[in-house]
Amino acid sequence: ATVGTPWYSGLSSGRAIEAFTYAYEISNSPKYIAYTKLLLHGFYQPIQRGGFTYQENNGWWYEEYADSNLHTPHVINGHIYATLGVYRLWLTTQNDSARFIYQKGIKSLRNNLPHYDAGDGWSYYDLQKKKSDKQYHKIMVGLMEQLWIITGDEIYQQYHKKWKAPLD
Repeated sequence: ATVGTPWYSGLSSGRAIEAFTYAYEISNSPKYIAYTKLLLHGFYQPIQRGGFTYQENNGWWYEEYADSNLHTPHVINGHIYATLGVYRLWLTTQNDSARFIYQKGIKSLRNNLPHYDAGDGWSYYDLQKKKSDKQYHKIMVGLMEQLWIITGDEIYQQYHKKWKAPLD
């Protein structure tokens, strides 16, 4: 399936939030936090209504690129970068909404992570079982390590080790 236009992006929103958070830390200008709050609203928009979030009982999934026709592949790094961008904002501001969005994203990732394991030490790019190329896989190994450090959850350490093994 292909994604139609226009499409919306959790990855882009998360990365923009992260950039604005860093800008705030450097400049101490409140305008950058105001921008992040506007972007946070997007995380509450369900994909069915033109947003980029699947709001499910097992957590919220933030699509890297999404359209309202639900042609969405659930790209894992897009979800992770969206979640990590919001995490950075929460660390900096202690914003309750950022904490909530981060926690929902981490819950979804933890519950869906096994679907991205090809079983041979390699990762999938998306739920359509497209195997990661070597460069993307290296990024996933790094993200698993980062998530393990942030959360202390051993599932990320396990995937870090498992996915790193073929690269050693």
